[in-house]
Amino acid sequence: PAPAAPTLTAPNEGETLATPNVTLAWLHVSGADIYDLQVSTASDFSSNLIAHNGIPSTTYDVTGLAAGTPYYWRVRGSNASGPGPFSAARSFTTAAALPAAPTLTGPANGATDVSTSHTLSWNASGGDTYQVQITTTSDFTAEVSTYDGIEDTAYPLTGLTAGITYHWRVRGV
Repeated sequence: PAPAAPTLTAPNEGETLATPNVTLAWLHVSGADIYDLQVSTASDFSSNLIAHNGIPSTTYDVTGLAAGTPYYWRVRGSNASGPGPFSAARSFTTAAALPAAPTLTGPANGATDVSTSHTLSWNASGGDTYQVQITTTSDFTAEVSTYDGIEDTAYPLTGLTAGITYHWRVRGV
């Protein structure tokens, strides 16, 4: 007879993966000689990104998946009698792409005579929020003031000390 449906083991149902690459894994089914795999962005598998037949092992490496995308996958065993039923489908999501580095727009690098109350500004870079860090050393090894959760592309600073050189950077989160 055709083999029973395999049990999927990895990744876990609904897992968010930090990488665009994944090793799909399932348990061996008695009587299965090979496996057929389907990976899709549609939960009904109406269009398959991957439809690979004849896999001799219980794992399959998928690379180059799109960031921030949900995927669905299933497997079935097959032998000389034909294919068995597909496993229950599982889903996983690839993590969203990291935001690009923002471009700092003001004050200009090396600016002098900047007010002790000044607004820092930068170009949007795809972050949901931004983090600003300010220090008095160019390598950021001295004490750093960090401001998190900024939803705008500007941040008003107050209380700076005149005559001190400050360094700042921003990253998207």
